[in-house]
Amino acid sequence: MLELPSRLKVELLALRGVAKMSADYLPETPRRAPGRPTPDKDSLSGIRDDLVHLLSVWWADIGWHLRHTKSREELRRAFEPLRGKNNNPLIERFLRTTALATTGKELRFTRKALGKAVKRRYEAQSNCSDPLKMFREAETGMMQARAGQLGKFRRELLKRQSRLLEDSKELRAAEELEQTLEKQLSEQEVGFAQDQLVRILGEGRCACNPLRLANAMAGLLFLTARVSYNRCSKIKCTVWPNFDFQVFEKIESIWNSRRRYHYLSIVELYRQEIKKLPRTMRRNEAENYLRTRLAEHFGSLKLAIEKSLESGVDSEQIPFLITSCFNENREAPSTALSSTLAASERID
Repeated sequence: MLELPSRLKVELLALRGVAKMSADYLPETPRRAPGRPTPDKDSLSGIRDDLVHLLSVWWADIGWHLRHTKSREELRRAFEPLRGKNNNPLIERFLRTTALATTGKELRFTRKALGKAVKRRYEAQSNCSDPLKMFREAETGMMQARAGQLGKFRRELLKRQSRLLEDSKELRAAEELEQTLEKQLSEQEVGFAQDQLVRILGEGRCACNPLRLANAMAGLLFLTARVSYNRCSKIKCTVWPNFDFQVFEKIESIWNSRRRYHYLSIVELYRQEIKKLPRTMRRNEAENYLRTRLAEHFGSLKLAIEKSLESGVDSEQIPFLITSCFNENREAPSTALSSTLAASERID
């Protein structure tokens, strides 16, 4: 039996997984309409609605900072509270650091090049399948050959070895190109998305509430922030208004009314305005959960107000801080003492 060269043994080990790939496994390339690729309405709606929920839940922690974002660095700091939270992939590109700046045209060019690289890699995998099978066949035949046949089998084995190594070299080159383009595209997407969002936040149109911001973010990478905002604004949002954001809005609204009630302390102002809230909704007489949240947990709200007033932050940021501290206080583990104090502060 012919002893295989050690270099060939290494090459064969690297190609063990190639045998499973063949042309039959190549994915069909879907035909699309001419023009630039763009997300459809359902895709935009789904991404936008997930973003609305995520941003609403955390608006107290990120909203004020987003309203004052002027750079990529400030944008990343604004989104930092969302790191590691549910739905993190939706905002992951806004947490990464990159110095790369790119245009939509450059992004499309790289994406197109990556598509060609993926196709090349599939073809290379397919092209390796038959040569590997043929080499293994010759290798098995060599083991079964008689002494007089070894010369003939050796020449055929080396011939098939040469073709296999040539095809495997092409496969490795295709894989390396695909990996390089994937990394390049990822960096370009980060730079493009952050620049687009910073620009539209600077215009002031999207920083006022989570729905507007989500409209601008949903189509990024395939659309500019402005085009995404215009398209998504025409799609009904099934999760808006979000309850968590309604709580923030009420806390902010009461804070903004403080000058009309200058004779009341801030805590008493909140107590007064929460008492005014109806217990039920007018349409269907259902429970007004906004009043329930604020009234039943007024003890937590009072502590949040007092802490926020002592913080020394800008007055515009106070309602954000109150809401954030309020949420933390409600979720904190309770003790017999804290539960008793909370019950004594509850608004009937």
